[in-house]
Amino acid sequence: MSSLVKHKEHKSGLRTADAEEQGRDDRICHCGTKFTPRTRKQRWCSSKCYQASYFITNRDKIQYYRAANSEKFANYCADYYTANADKIAAYNKKNKKRKAKRQAAYRAAHAEEIAKQQAAYRATHRDESAKYRAAYRAAHADENAKYQAAYYAANRDAILKYKAARYAAKRLAASKQTPPIREG
Repeated sequence: MSSLVKHKEHKSGLRTADAEEQGRDDRICHCGTKFTPRTRKQRWCSSKCYQASYFITNRDKIQYYRAANSEKFANYCADYYTANADKIAAYNKKNKKRKAKRQAAYRAAHAEEIAKQQAAYRATHRDESAKYRAAYRAAHADENAKYQAAYYAANRDAILKYKAARYAAKRLAASKQTPPIREG
């Protein structure tokens, strides 16, 4: 008597009818899903939940293995990306909005942490960044000059208005300062 019956809470939607006869009561997975185990030892509702639990409990071992075999992983990833470049590009194009939405939500939720990481990176790599910027500007001096000229031509009125307001503010601030008293 092992006919299949619909079960609303289970992800796959199926369970055996004789589960109650074998003493397998419903369990709740760590993800919150209620499920009926197929065997007495089953602790997770799906293979994804098992995998997540495995990675959490064996995090140190996995990190050590990946560090020891980092070159092997790098080569595997490079080979995979070159072999599947068209599939990856199609997937990224198809899911562009979804990925951007998920990324924006993550950045909004972790804004302080991201800002701290970026500040720490900038502080430790200040010299490298300065060298890179100087080399880039030297290599692209003509392009930068053309871009700046085009920008100035397109926004001439706004720039002049900004400069006039800044000049007026500086003059006002200078007039409010009292000159130092000279003795002698």
